[in-house]
Order: sequence, then structure tokens, then C-alpha cells
Amino acid sequence: RTRTTEDHLSAAGLRGLARQHHCQGLTVTRRANMVHCTIGCFLAISAHAQHGGENADGGCGVVDISASVETLYDAQSRARALLTAGAPCVVISLGARSYRLSDPLVLTAADSNSRWVGGEITSAVPVPMDAWQTEPDSDSVTVARTNISALVNATLWGHVDMCPGCLIGPAFLTLNVQTGGRWRPMTLARWPNIPFDFTGDPPVNWTTIKSVDCPSPAQEPDGCAPQSVGVNCSTVTIADDTDRPLRWVAAAEEGRLGIHGFFRYLWKDSRVPITKVDPLTRQLHTNASFGTYGVTNDSFWYAYNLIEELDNPGEFVLNYTSGILSAVFPEGCVVGGRVVCPTQVIPAVKSLNIGQSICGVGNCSASALVRIINAHNVTFEGLTVSGSQGAAIGVFGSTNVVIDSCNISSHKEGVVVGGTQHPLIGSQNVSLFRSEIAFIGYTASVWSGGNRSLLEPSQFLIENNRFHDFGMWTYTYTPGVIMAGVAVTVRKNEFRSSYHAALLFSGNDHLVELNTFHHVTTVGYDSGTIYTGRDLSSRGTVIRHNLFHSLDNHATCNAWTSCSRNAIYIDDLQESVTVTGNIFYDVDSGFFSNCGGFMNFSNNLFVDCQFAVRQAGSAQKTGPAAAALYATLSKVPFRDTLWQERYRGLQRFANWTVPTAPPPGSFDGPLQNVYATNLVVNLSQAYTWEQCACCPLGYHYGDIAHRHWSPGYPAGSAPNDPGAMFVLASAWANSTAHFELLPTNRKLANPGFVSATPGQDLNFALLPTSPMWELGWQAIPENDIGPDT
Repeated sequence: RTRTTEDHLSAAGLRGLARQHHCQGLTVTRRANMVHCTIGCFLAISAHAQHGGENADGGCGVVDISASVETLYDAQSRARALLTAGAPCVVISLGARSYRLSDPLVLTAADSNSRWVGGEITSAVPVPMDAWQTEPDSDSVTVARTNISALVNATLWGHVDMCPGCLIGPAFLTLNVQTGGRWRPMTLARWPNIPFDFTGDPPVNWTTIKSVDCPSPAQEPDGCAPQSVGVNCSTVTIADDTDRPLRWVAAAEEGRLGIHGFFRYLWKDSRVPITKVDPLTRQLHTNASFGTYGVTNDSFWYAYNLIEELDNPGEFVLNYTSGILSAVFPEGCVVGGRVVCPTQVIPAVKSLNIGQSICGVGNCSASALVRIINAHNVTFEGLTVSGSQGAAIGVFGSTNVVIDSCNISSHKEGVVVGGTQHPLIGSQNVSLFRSEIAFIGYTASVWSGGNRSLLEPSQFLIENNRFHDFGMWTYTYTPGVIMAGVAVTVRKNEFRSSYHAALLFSGNDHLVELNTFHHVTTVGYDSGTIYTGRDLSSRGTVIRHNLFHSLDNHATCNAWTSCSRNAIYIDDLQESVTVTGNIFYDVDSGFFSNCGGFMNFSNNLFVDCQFAVRQAGSAQKTGPAAAALYATLSKVPFRDTLWQERYRGLQRFANWTVPTAPPPGSFDGPLQNVYATNLVVNLSQAYTWEQCACCPLGYHYGDIAHRHWSPGYPAGSAPNDPGAMFVLASAWANSTAHFELLPTNRKLANPGFVSATPGQDLNFALLPTSPMWELGWQAIPENDIGPDT
């Protein structure tokens, strides 16, 4: 469209117009008195101009499912008929109804150019309120019970009489309750208890393992704190401060008892089925093993799936033999002995096998309730997609897909978008806008696309969404967003209320900007709200203008590896990340680079943090550790001119041909990181570099002597000056070849905030009189951070 400047359409206004018409890719070119705007549209139609079965603007056919058809499958057939008859596009209006699927809804090429508006899609089965029978329990709570055998057998796409892997995989059946107008999953009965309703940090409550009972416990490497580690261990002794576990003897014998915990490292949780409880020795036995990496004394755990522990509001348990579902509902859901809150159960969903690996990262699933496969120009707008044991929406091999203003909740996974590394599932130009993704067992969304060999972008956009209560079944490495491939943009989202990472990334040239992260990374240590690591091919990502706050719960750490909880964590020698213009308030550790190089860290603000920045020294890798790093590089043509010219630091690997040998130039060489114009206010611990005397899996950080700082620091502010911003852990070499600590960094008690209470107001703007402006400080666009209202 071409408009004269008299129309007074700003670029922002045109972007709004583009979104209204489900368009992307606005390009504005100004020439003389004209503004030329090119908008790439998914569907050139208006949502509100429907007359007589046609769209007056775009000529789209209309299927009004609430008036004319009974099921989504009928609507799909009607829509396909309209498209076959020549309609350029079709709008399927779902109204305000809820549609329970007996099979997944699969959109293919025949469904291209379709737009699905409104309504709820679910696999959940409602439980009639009058089906519940209540009775007081010995623990002074009211227990409600119902038999769901007939109810679930009539609608399940599987079986109800067995629960394969339910103790260590996602529960075969989940119970949801509606409170405050929204559905929430209840908790499998557990001990110790946690509250059902919470604000801020997700609740935790653990007990401990007293000792590891293995015949030959492994010892950690020399230099570490002595600690027994049972590898492939099947027996542990529980702590002796309670007799509660002695109630679980029958549960273990009947295969009803599972435990969930951090059994060795505080960055990896595991679930273990317990087959025997010995009441005399206080031992727990399993036919499997405790944890992925073994088990140590003093490790944390809780027990679950126990009718014996059904004593706390928000808990349930199902007897898979009898079909009896028992629950203690939240306050207000039982009145006069009658259940008054709506409830629903979520069974399994049929799987669709479309390849060995769907996206190559995370816990990706082909078992999506709604699947878009090899289609183009598909829009979901205003849908509620709830209640399945698979993913909510899967997009595979499709282009120009928009998910807009949707509510996605109570699934194993949220949105899964496949990448080009698999010939069937390559997708392009997929967007998630203005949606809420919540109460997810694993990862809320996974995005893998683009062509890494050619560094062609995926054109994936995740903007203006709210992600919360994800990673509810598996706590660690199940974030709100996983990014892989090339050029995924994550912009103006909110991430909150999760136990571990909010965003994981690998791949190239991603952009993470204007997001807010709070009350995440609350369990475990050696973790990051934004995390990446161990991939030398992963380069070029920019993290800018984000707000991290309320990430420090001041918990005691007993981890022997690392007690850090970092807002941004670049781990295990990963390189080439730009971190600029971010705000860190009330966090444990702002930024941690574990031996990474070729990074730019500038114009970041730290207020009331435990640590600002932590940088581990460079490391030498040989043998399997070097081979693992080489494997990440060998996935891409890193010797090609395109890669060598795009990314600093790759040049030194061009002649690396022996995977188990250290790479030419070695990692003991210069890191070449630049730290400039960062501002620290009210820091609990100084900015430090550290050397690890004992590191997990044989990783040692190596020599940390190669450091350099530029001259020009004010008196009392140079590295190692009393009270200075930088504390250096060893002698520093005066060589500009090693990374730079520029004198524009400052540690100030009062930098001149606009607000008298910046943390309380979350307003960290600086007054015009602040001394930081003379040092080159750039204003952070705080008003643009986070989703629009």
C-alpha cells in the first residue's frame, strides 16, 4: 500500500494495522514526500466483515460451527469444501463453545488459508459435580471420591486399567479443578505437603536422604569435599527425623510409591519408583537407580502418588485398578458436603509418529492435540486449547502460521514448532502473539527452524505472551521457551513462577529483548534463568533490554559444585553472546560466563544483587571433553567463509581435525571479552573471577591469569582497590590481547535514579544529572519491557 504523509500513519500505526490483518514483516522506506510500506500478509481478510457466508474484504468463506455443525471435524470438512470450490480463504468461527476431541485435530495442506476463531479445544473429560461423594477423613479434611472407570473408558484413546511409567513419566491421568474462573491441575498426593495456591516463588518442601547404601560408593575427584556417591545405587537410608515413610510399606509393594528429588547435582531432578520400604532399617529400595548421575547423602526428595498422604487441599490420587479417584479440593470447592467447583480429568492423547526426532531439542512431542502438518497460511485466534497429556499445538513442515490471543493450559507441553534439520518438519514464519501458556508439565514452547548451514533465519516470533507455571512435572531444563536453529525472536514476554530455567537456547543469531523474568530459577543451583552451554557452534545471540527481578530467595546452598543461581548463564566454554542494556534487580547472580570468550557485556544495571558478574577462566580440553565440543562444531560447516566471517573466534578452530586433541590455539588463550559501562548499585558481593578446584565431570577451568584492564579508573575504583567493583582472584597479565575491563564501569552508591524507591517501583531510569551519562551510558527503554496490557 502506498499512502501520502497526509494520512499521518506512523510506522507503529502501520505495524498495528499489519497485526490486525495477521501480517508480518513490515518494511518502511521514506522517499521525498511519500512513505512506501510493504507488508507481507498471511491472510488479507478482516475478522469482522462477514456477510452471507463471505468476507466482504477478502472473499473468504465462513463456517459458523456454533450454528451449523456439531464437531470440529465436521467444520474442517465444510471448510475444505469451500476451499476446493474456489474460496481464497476460509474463516471457521467456533463461538463460545467447548469442543472435546475424540482424536487429534490434524490440519494438512488441504487446510491451508484457514483461520480458526474463538472456542475451546480440549481432550479433558468433565466429571459431573453430583458424581462426587464426600466424607470426613481422619486427617481433619474432607475427601471427595468418584469412580471414573465408565466415564474414562467411554472416551479414552488407550486404557485405564494400567499406568505404564506413571511414577516416573507424566501422570497417565490428571485432575483439574476450576477456581477463580480458570482451570488448574491438582497435585498427586505427596509428603511433605506444599500449598495449592501461591504467589511469587513456586512452593517447595523436601526431606533428605541420610546415607547411601551401596557396596562400593564412588568418591569425588581429589580436591573436592568428601562425599559418597552411589552410582547405579538401588538402596538408600532415609533421614531419621520422622516416621512418616513407615506408612508407605503397602504402597511400595503395590507399585504406588514414587519419589522425586535432586539426588546428586542440584541442577538435575529425577523421579524414581520405590519397590520396597524396610521399616526396621528405614531403607528405600528401587529396581531402577536413584537419579541420572547417582545419589549422595543429604540429597533432597519428596514422595508422591500416595493415598496414605491425601491430606492437603489441592491433592488427588487415582486407584488404577478400581478406577476410584480421590481428592481433597481447595477451600471453597466443597459446600454442605457437595462439590461445587467444576472438575475434569485429562487422559492420554493418541500419538502421531512423524519421525525419530521432532525438533532435536528439549522434550519435544509429536503427541499434539492440534497439529499443523505441511500447511500454510493458518491462523488460530482467540482459542483456548486445554487439557492433554501431549503438546497443545504442534507445527511441522508448515509456513506462515499465527497463534494469536490464545489460552494454552494443562498440557504436558505447550507449543512445539519443528525445525529444518528434519525434512518433514521444517517450518518457516511461525508466530505466537498475545497468548497465555500456563500449567505445563514440561516445556511451554519449543522453536527450532531456519537453515543453520546457510544461516538462513527461521522468522519465528514469540511476542507479547505470558508464560507461567511451566516445568511442573520435571523441574529442570523445562523452560518457557527453547530456541534452536537460526534467528528466533523472543520479545516483550513475561516469564514467571517456575522452578528452573525460563529460556534455553542453542543455534545462531537469536534475539531476546524487552522481556521480564521474575520468580523463576527458584530450585536447585548452578542454574540460569537464561541458559546455554557446551556448544561451540552456537553463536551470535543478542540478549538486550530485559528486566530480571525477584530471582534471589536467599536459600541455603549445600551444593558442592556451584551455589550460583544466575539470571544469564553462558556455560561450559560457549562463546559469542552479546549482553547489553539489561536490568538485574534482587537476583543472586546477574551474569556468569563459565570459560566463554568473544562476548560483549555492556550498559547493564545491577541493583541489590548478591553478585553482579562472575567469569571463570579459560580451560584446556582433551579426550572425551574435547571430542564433545568438536561434535557440536561438526554439525555445521564452521570452516566455510560464511561462518568464518560471521563470528569472531571461529578462525582458531579452522584447522582442528583431531576431535580428542585440544583445538589449535587452545582454550588457554585469550577470552577477548569486553566489559564496558556497566553500573552496580548496592552489591552484596564483589564482581569476581574464580578458579574451580573441583569441578563436575572432570571439567577444570584451568589458568585464569590472562586478564587485562584498561587504565583510567578513578582513585579507589581500580581492580582490587578496597570496595572496588572488581576483585581479581589471581595475578593479572598486562596484555590487551586478553579481555578488557574498561574504566567506564562503575560501582556507585547513588547513581541518580529518578525514583526514590527504584526497586519497589521497578523504575530504574537515571536523572539527567547522573554521572553515568558522561561515561557513555545509554538509556534502557524500560517502558517497553514486558507484554502490553
